[in-house]
Amino acid sequence: MPQDPSPGPALEQGGTESGTIRKIVWKGAFEIWRHYPILGTGPETFAFAYYNFRPREHNLVSEWDFIYNKAHNEYLNLAANTGTAGLISYLFLIFASIKVFIRTKRPEFLAGYAGLLVSNFFGFSVVPTQLILFLFPAFAQILNEKYT
Repeated sequence: MPQDPSPGPALEQGGTESGTIRKIVWKGAFEIWRHYPILGTGPETFAFAYYNFRPREHNLVSEWDFIYNKAHNEYLNLAANTGTAGLISYLFLIFASIKVFIRTKRPEFLAGYAGLLVSNFFGFSVVPTQLILFLFPAFAQILNEKYT
């Protein structure tokens, strides 16, 4: 006997895959940025802005009623909250830090920093990761000055 083609609510089927939910939230974050491209919606306003641009497919996932206060992608979150101006500033900080690692010949800091950047792509920063983001270039610079 054929099975019913409608599997039922996503929550009763074990929940929606995290990657699927992230793509939907990323789509909403991109739409926020598209509507507020220069300065964004304001710092830490993602939770308020997201529901105006929430993709329809978000209603079909197991976490349809969750409040999303971050885009689960630091770069999209920055674009949505602070616009292109904030994103460019953040990217400038990243490239300036990479330049410090190259100039000071500190590949160990560059490797750790690259891992942090990848982690921020699939998630969002918290206090310890933001602290590392600023301390890695400072440590590389200080160690270079001390031992040269």
